[in-house]
Amino acid sequence: MAATKKSTTELSTAELWKLYKGRVVADACKLYQKGKLKTAEDISNFLAPITKELQEAIAIAMGLGAADPKDKVIDLILEGHSIAKSRALFKDMTHSAISVAEVKSLIMAHQSEYEQWQQESLQDRFYPVVYLDAIPILLKEGTTGSSQKNFIYTAIGLNMTGHKELISFMLDPALQSKSVPDFLKMLKQRGLTDPSFFCGSFDGSFDQAMVAEVFPKSHYIPNMKDFISYCAKQSPSDRVPLNKHLTAIYKAKTKRTVSFHIAHISSLSFFRFNPPLSMLIAYLEKRFVPDVADVLVTVPTALRKLLNEGTTFSENVEQMKTFIKGTGFTEAAQLNTILYLYSQRVLRKKMQRALSNWSTLSSDLVECPISKNMLTTQKIN
Repeated sequence: MAATKKSTTELSTAELWKLYKGRVVADACKLYQKGKLKTAEDISNFLAPITKELQEAIAIAMGLGAADPKDKVIDLILEGHSIAKSRALFKDMTHSAISVAEVKSLIMAHQSEYEQWQQESLQDRFYPVVYLDAIPILLKEGTTGSSQKNFIYTAIGLNMTGHKELISFMLDPALQSKSVPDFLKMLKQRGLTDPSFFCGSFDGSFDQAMVAEVFPKSHYIPNMKDFISYCAKQSPSDRVPLNKHLTAIYKAKTKRTVSFHIAHISSLSFFRFNPPLSMLIAYLEKRFVPDVADVLVTVPTALRKLLNEGTTFSENVEQMKTFIKGTGFTEAAQLNTILYLYSQRVLRKKMQRALSNWSTLSSDLVECPISKNMLTTQKIN
């Protein structure tokens, strides 16, 4: 199937420049071969209309014409380019140089916007489902230049119209002793009403105990696909039976069925010493059954699939991961600010459409005993 051709207004600034450079070279070669491109005046007349057209196209894509055109180098960064690549593209397109210090200064000029956004009240919003995740990153430690592994905690909410929103994110440098409870408490302090469900990745970053401490009316459902993937990596030889029984656990309609499949997983570990499986059994028996099973068996099909798989939300987290990796920011203040700009100018556009199955999901939320009571004071559209 042929790819749909983009209009110039849909192209990135880098794609625009590549398009026009190719056109200039091709047209110039044709004119030269015909003997129509000999003098400096010929070249000037040839370039004038193309230059004007290119400037207009870039103005549409980059918003040039603002008080400080250099500020638009940020748009190149938001396309996923590093500072070095963005500076080179900006110079190539505008014939104006911009230093690293200037770029960083332009980014930090938006810091107050980021801080104001992080303080916005959430009291007038309700999210039936909130997806939590932790993005691993490397940050520079002070002025020493050495890097430390840290996390960015993210919360993406599903609102009452079926749209996703990035509620907040928090950088967690180990040296500042931040933690998951701090992130949840920050959301609570901003006025977030207890969602019916929190869901997210199975990596130990979040669990029911952490959630219940801050949001006692909410329930945490770990991501099934992530859970199965983790278990299969721990015990590759048992990938097929593990997949079968764990999938059955997440689809179970009674707690008895959950216990039945846990027993089968236990039998896998019984015939040979397998520490990863033993750890899995301990998790299922001590945390999954008391914290998740009773809740999960009451959740209707479409809603359960949303909570179990998490793909609807994790795709946006992956986009954030790709952006962070591509731009290469390693200083906390700059990373916070540029990630905020990315969330407002890029990620928000990716979340503009309501979920395609929102009609079914909204019915499930009303039908589910857990969310039904919490929705009595809310209005689903």
